[in-house]
Amino acid sequence: MRPTIILLALLLLTSCSNNRYSEFKGNIESISEKTYSCSEKFGDIIKGNLIEGRSYHFKDNNISELVLYNDEGERTYSYETEFKHGKPILRKIKRRDFAPDTYETIQVEETESLISRDSRNEVWLRTQNSGNDTIYCELDKHGYLCLQKEKDTKGNTITSEFKRDKNKNIIESIYSVNNEVDNTTKSEFDENNFQTASIYENLKYEWKEATAYKYKTDETGNWIERIAYINNTPKSITIREIEYKK
Repeated sequence: MRPTIILLALLLLTSCSNNRYSEFKGNIESISEKTYSCSEKFGDIIKGNLIEGRSYHFKDNNISELVLYNDEGERTYSYETEFKHGKPILRKIKRRDFAPDTYETIQVEETESLISRDSRNEVWLRTQNSGNDTIYCELDKHGYLCLQKEKDTKGNTITSEFKRDKNKNIIESIYSVNNEVDNTTKSEFDENNFQTASIYENLKYEWKEATAYKYKTDETGNWIERIAYINNTPKSITIREIEYKK
């Protein structure tokens, strides 16, 4: 259940966000990321099997393409984004079908409109249309996602709310189905905007999980290794290869 929630959160943020990530530093061309299971033996972290992979490609400091891979290294999803004046206007989503090497392509057009403004903030409504499906997103004046609503295949209304700190890191996310909260995640970040801890709570199943993260960084200050400890036990290690623009 937990991997599904993580994937869903990633898809939500990718679908409506402005594709800027505050943790990245420097002029990045691309990032390749692989996550493995891990264990600890005599104080050393032992890398296990591949869990998932991701790759990011950047254009004008925005993520222009995000690709997801499964535990066999096979490409499952990809998101290509076109920008105009720094804002996403068109996304192409490729989703792997059940048949090997067969992909469904979804083209998503986006429009924005200002729905409220006060002395401190603005709220924008971003609408995505893909065939008969529409996603409503509320963004702040900086283009960061605050709230998202959509219908699933069963007609349920799925709502995701996001609270951010002053650096725009998501410190709390609330996921609801038909206005009933299903699960929440609260996170902490350090001065580098690295996530250091999170608490995931599933209200439906009365299940809670605490995760802590430790990092190694490169000379630019981007992390290249992250170890996740769930309930104080090392569970996964993520390795990044970062290519910088020359």
